Amino acid sequence: MHFRTILPVTKPKVPLQKTDSVRLLGSCFSDEMLPFFEKYGFDVKSNPLGISYNPVSIHRVFDLLYGKLALEDSKFLQRDDLIFHYDLHSKIFGHNKAELLETINNRAEAILPKHIFLTYGTSWVYCIDGDVVNNCHKQKNSFFTKRLLTIEEMLTSAQSIFELKIPTTLTVSPVRHLKDGFTENQRSKARLIEFVHASVEKYAHVDYFPSYEIMMDDLRDYRFYKDDLLHPSLFAVQYIWNHFETRYFSEDQISIFRQIDKISQRLSHIPFVSTEKDIDDRILLSQELQKLKAL
Repeated sequence: MHFRTILPVTKPKVPLQKTDSVRLLGSCFSDEMLPFFEKYGFDVKSNPLGISYNPVSIHRVFDLLYGKLALEDSKFLQRDDLIFHYDLHSKIFGHNKAELLETINNRAEAILPKHIFLTYGTSWVYCIDGDVVNNCHKQKNSFFTKRLLTIEEMLTSAQSIFELKIPTTLTVSPVRHLKDGFTENQRSKARLIEFVHASVEKYAHVDYFPSYEIMMDDLRDYRFYKDDLLHPSLFAVQYIWNHFETRYFSEDQISIFRQIDKISQRLSHIPFVSTEKDIDDRILLSQELQKLKAL
């Protein structure tokens, strides 16, 4: 007798090498995955220009980061003596336009990553004059219209990224967006799933990782959510990562990850009184950790 369904681990369409530079963009679930990549020594960054939830905004942010798109002047706005932009998260701001542009330039990258990881949170969007915004920046609801993106809009906005032919992994965030409503959240996720699978079918270098399905069909229990019952718990995120590493990495590489886990755990233990031997041991462990991360 079985009490849960376990998703089978399948090999990815596109490989992920330990030496690949990885860029995570999208919803807050991208930031949840970041510590694992960092822990194991990847060249990785997550959301340098802040969190984005809908596909059109995520794709625009990527193009901004890599110089394929410029900010539209009409989308700058001032609030509380600060300058924001509707294509960016509220954490990206300046005391004036020049300072905001400098912040973006400092976070932009000239060299494209070797692997892109995009996490889509919702297909509900807010628009001004029909144009999608990334963040409403606490402006009045009456300024915006709300609607669902079409699959065609998502595919069109993704072309500039997918046509680079960089290995890309897509996933739908397991975080529930219940502010939109229960039925509306399901409609939104369903449309995202249709979009990502249309992308996977169209592009040989685009893959899908089923984090949403792992949460909904395998972990399928409120024990695996945080107290808000919307976000996956730390255990759930760890479980999804374990599924990810089993899918993308060899047994030898995963064995190295486990060695890193053990050393990291030992280093996290700080004795009340450190002897000279304790200090020497920590230095040796730190050196060993760096060697393992470089493998």
